[in-house]
This record gives sequence, structure tokens and C-alpha cells, in this order.
Amino acid sequence: METREIMEIGEHLQALCANATVYGASKVAPVPVHDIVVDPRVNFKCQVPLCKHYGRSHICPPMVMSAEEFSKVLARYSFGVLVQISLPAQEMGADRDKVVHDQVKKLNEIVAKLERDAFLFGYRFAAGLGGGPCPLCEECSAVEGEDCRFPFQARPSMEALGIDVIKTAGNAGMPIDLPPKDTYLWTGLVLLD
Repeated sequence: METREIMEIGEHLQALCANATVYGASKVAPVPVHDIVVDPRVNFKCQVPLCKHYGRSHICPPMVMSAEEFSKVLARYSFGVLVQISLPAQEMGADRDKVVHDQVKKLNEIVAKLERDAFLFGYRFAAGLGGGPCPLCEECSAVEGEDCRFPFQARPSMEALGIDVIKTAGNAGMPIDLPPKDTYLWTGLVLLD
């Protein structure tokens, strides 16, 4: 990579990180692709114990590529922008499912905006990955064998593609406590070619 290209990528990463904060991210960090950890055991955890979204969403396993396939795709990228939103545990409230849904939707909106920004910077293969189950429909059209109702808004989660979010976030200096202690975190990623 030429010096000019490295400088340009650095400027773009700074701008994308700044934009993420404006869009509502609690934390954001650039991450080189070699620090993004893919592990097929992450996909396995979708099945054991069985996640209620497994096989019932266009953007969850087994309807998305495997961790092995995704590793090959990831190798073609250079950097990512890791994004987190947070919620203090005391704000979780009684309707946990609604709060989680709203946080996942917020994260995915931030990721989609950053993906668009990256595309406008010239990263034609920019790809955004959300966190958690798809928040767009009450019941996914995959259940009925139909096409996605929101194909340009739906984003697979990092976990769905086999990314070890805990290790990847730690590598980016954004550690995640598991189980959560005082704060709940949702993490997304935008990949840059």
C-alpha cells in the first residue's frame, strides 16, 4: 500500500469514527482486519442452546454464510470501524425485549449510515454488520419462505457470520464484560476494502 493510500485511509477512519459518535455511538474504534476474530464456535452457539431466531431470519444462520466462508470474504478487507452503543443496567426496565429491540435497531441504523459514508468515500465493498437479531419485522418473511421485506436495511449481525465479538472488541480496546455487570453493550462493525 502506498503512503498516500495509508494517509487517506487514516483520514477516512477518523472521519467515520467522528460520524459514528454524531450518529449516537457510545464508543467507536478503527480495527485492522487481522484483529477481527472469526471462530466457527460462534455459529455453533446459535444452535446450542438453540436461539429462537435460528433458521427464522434471513440474516441469521443457517441462512447466512458460514464462518469459514466469511473468513475468506473478510481477508479481502483492510480495516473495520467497530461501533458500540451502551445502556446502563438500571435503565433496562421491565420490558427487556422491547429495550433490546430498540437498542439493536439504533445500532443497525448507525452501522447503515457509516456503511453509506464509507461507500461515499470510495469504499465500494463497504459492508455493515449489526449486532443481535434483525429488528425490522415482528416476524421475518423467511418463516413463510418469502424474500426479505427490507433488503437494503437488513444487516446480518457480527455473530451470525462467526465473529467473536468479545475478542474482537477487546482487540480494539473496547472490552465487553460477559455477563454484563453495570452496562449492556451492543456492537456492530463496518468493513472497509
